[in-house]
Amino acid sequence: MNSIMIVDDEQSIRFTLQKFLEKEGYDVETVGEAESALDRIKTACFDVIVTDILLPGINGVELIKEILTVCPCVKVIVITGEPNVSTATEALRLGACDYLFKPVDKNSIIKSVKNALKLKCLEAENKRYQEELEDLVKERTKELEHALNELSRMQNEQIYNERLKVLDFISSGISHDINNSLSPVMIYAEALLERLNGKDSGSINYIQKIIQSAEQIERSIKKLDEFHIKSSDQNSITGDVEVAVLLKSVGEYFKSDERVINKKLKIIISSDTNGTKISGKDAELTEILKEVVANSIEASENGSAIKISSVIDGSFADIIISDKGCGMTEELSKHCCEPYYTTKGPKFNGLGLSKVYGVVCRNSGRLEIKSEPGTGTDVILTFPVNSEKE
Repeated sequence: MNSIMIVDDEQSIRFTLQKFLEKEGYDVETVGEAESALDRIKTACFDVIVTDILLPGINGVELIKEILTVCPCVKVIVITGEPNVSTATEALRLGACDYLFKPVDKNSIIKSVKNALKLKCLEAENKRYQEELEDLVKERTKELEHALNELSRMQNEQIYNERLKVLDFISSGISHDINNSLSPVMIYAEALLERLNGKDSGSINYIQKIIQSAEQIERSIKKLDEFHIKSSDQNSITGDVEVAVLLKSVGEYFKSDERVINKKLKIIISSDTNGTKISGKDAELTEILKEVVANSIEASENGSAIKISSVIDGSFADIIISDKGCGMTEELSKHCCEPYYTTKGPKFNGLGLSKVYGVVCRNSGRLEIKSEPGTGTDVILTFPVNSEKE
């Protein structure tokens, strides 16, 4: 039932309008002054308020302002016995929906109230429609932003993979040529050692240094070969690896690491993926996690903590290595997975994170790095969950 309040200082008008409207099925309440009306709207909800424009104390115009401040959705109908164009205009400007002149007949007040209620209903429907539309726009905007971000990520990943393929092609050719050139060096150096047969220690020393250098080159070439992402490697993925067990193994390994002990670091293991498995090689996945954790150890301040955690995100498992170390700039984060890119100086070959990236890609996963200078770094390795569970 719609609720209506009549505000008029003349009792006979209040009584007459109340009887008209109650016969139409409305719940009607009457007050004789503006202050009483303001007190009521603070404790009761009305759909329509019919008010005289001339009232003792607060006039009708001021009352309209107060009413619509407290109850913006209520519809106000103004009645007056002294028609005044400026007053009527001001009342309508403030938000009154109709303006009637006394004496008000039955049909006029009933028609005005019905129109006010229709307007209120239309405004409520329009507001609901606008809210639904805004929610839909927000949802579609969110979906679009997600799609654009995903497209950007895939484009960047595609560009990065193409660069890796080029580097793989170049480095494999270089590796092949160096190995071909290195083989006779090793063979002739060893032959010279045999020919000298322990004589001429100075020459033997030189030859041994040549062999040591050649062996060092050979080790570097092997590291270079580890970087290659070959199609044959993709076919060699076997076995299921339980995420929680993998994390525990890596965490236990580093708890006895001298760098962790010397820097008094805490290794925290947290897994919400008990029983969850991903496809891959246990040794290979363990190796790349150790590589990431080792980087976190180097970046961390003494006494800080490194957290190794995992969570399920739909059909994917996220393995997250977090530290509160020195962090990286956005530029460093973009390039740190590129082969030979290193900030550690010439003694390091810069293949660590590129190997991590290669293994993650071979296992149909994603690698994401979130970092800020002075705040720390989160490395997120995302793998599809193996649907075949025991």
